[in-house]
Amino acid sequence: MPKFFFHLRDEIFLKDPDGTELPDPAAALASAKEDVRSLISERIRSGRVFGPAVMVIADETGVELASVSFKEVLSELAPWICE
Repeated sequence: MPKFFFHLRDEIFLKDPDGTELPDPAAALASAKEDVRSLISERIRSGRVFGPAVMVIADETGVELASVSFKEVLSELAPWICE
């Protein structure tokens, strides 16, 4: 099974050192969206302000396959907030 890495580009760039084995890029995208929802929830609960953060999905060679922005996920959950 291929390994995908989920890096966080926020105030700084946090690199995923371990990666996660998933069946395909679609599963990696779904996992990234779930992780971003968790991060948004955590930051809201803690009262932490957050800016234009992005979860970057990379393959084992380091090639960026896709990215998921916090704004994109937030607009899926609550479109009226991002209008």
